[in-house]
Amino acid sequence: MTAVSATTVNGITCDLRTAWTFEDGELPPDRVEVVGVRVSVELIVGHTLRVYAGGYRTDYPPAKADDPLRNEHDHFLACVRDRSQAPALGVAQALAGLRLADAAMESLRLNQEVFLSA
Repeated sequence: MTAVSATTVNGITCDLRTAWTFEDGELPPDRVEVVGVRVSVELIVGHTLRVYAGGYRTDYPPAKADDPLRNEHDHFLACVRDRSQAPALGVAQALAGLRLADAAMESLRLNQEVFLSA
């Protein structure tokens, strides 16, 4: 299990967790959960998108033709081949993500918190 907790300069807390503890057999689907003050969203890849708001839960089924990896691949090629689409992230955002990943690895190596400057 790997867990990373990060707080942005705006005070947003991000908890990233991954677990590779499953042996052969059926693996659970990937999940992404975003929790806000009034609304939260949970994506269960290939199954549903759940929106929790105002005391209610609304489930949205995945599109039949939706293939996230294929979409990412197609988007990348459109950015590189003919520049018909803009990159999803700018260079500064990509570098910030890499700095966070490096800090997580350094934290694991040192077995202590690592702080990044803004």
